[in-house]
Amino acid sequence: MFTSFGKANLTCQLYHSLNVLFDLRQMNAPSLSNVGSLEFLKVFEAACSGMLPKNKIIRTLKRLYTNTTAEIEQKSRQGRDTLDLKREVIALSTALASVADTIPAYDLEKHNTRLMKLLKQITIDAPSTTKKFRFKNKPKSSQSKNDDAVQNVAGEDSKSMNSPECVGKSLRYERGGVYENLQDSSLTFDATLQNDPASDNSSSAIHLRSLKRSVINFKGTPFQHGSFYIENAQDCFIILRLPLQSQIQVRLNGLQNCKIYITRVGLEPQSVVLERCSELRFHSEMRDTTNIQDFSSIGKVFPNEKTWFPYESFDLCDFDTDRLMNDKACR
Repeated sequence: MFTSFGKANLTCQLYHSLNVLFDLRQMNAPSLSNVGSLEFLKVFEAACSGMLPKNKIIRTLKRLYTNTTAEIEQKSRQGRDTLDLKREVIALSTALASVADTIPAYDLEKHNTRLMKLLKQITIDAPSTTKKFRFKNKPKSSQSKNDDAVQNVAGEDSKSMNSPECVGKSLRYERGGVYENLQDSSLTFDATLQNDPASDNSSSAIHLRSLKRSVINFKGTPFQHGSFYIENAQDCFIILRLPLQSQIQVRLNGLQNCKIYITRVGLEPQSVVLERCSELRFHSEMRDTTNIQDFSSIGKVFPNEKTWFPYESFDLCDFDTDRLMNDKACR
């Protein structure tokens, strides 16, 4: 990562975005290291020295994503190694999440849709495997974590029957764990109790999938930059209290009849992206602290009471997971 360049005239978020792309080029994705490397270094140096306007940085980021995705698509058509291609798509998706707030909503959705179609095609072309629910109990190597991420995303289009349900469990989130098909269960994270708090430049993603009558209760996150994605949840209580100065894209896809409490410490509003959601209820404290955007209708931002999803002053049970699970007043 570049440390010798200054950050003058460049926002912290864009600086981080460029660093994420550079790190991915060097370590995670072969395609990223081959797309305009010399151009990238020149853009980075010019940006950090204050000689490059913000709009040109954003255009450069968009071009890099487009070119990189096209290169991965070409490799897929050539029959390259499926696992490597999935790793590259995941790496690119993580980088995209880190710059979500710097890219217009329409462009962001276009990039996400293209990546998901590419991942689906790669998964179809790959030998079929049976995906299992796994909960991380022991530390894993970086390679093992990458393999877990690949398997997690690769199973995204599989039927729920391919994964056993986790019923009536109280789980604590751990890095590298795979969390899906939770029923009548809870998943909790408290950053104040963790031994490995997130650093200012940490970047990652959390993906929760197929939840029923469950509680998701996060006080903080194990990273400062990245994405929090919840897909296909029904009758759930979702609480996300995001860290101060964090840049985390929150996406809710296919949620039905859920109570939502999402805030970020500090004065800056938190963006929440909705896709194919219905009968959601947002806590009244979110009214002035979040920007809710429905990607089912690109560019539409819901202000205050005009949202299709009402704000309500429902009981948060002091953010206690057991009470949220058992107290009817909270559910």
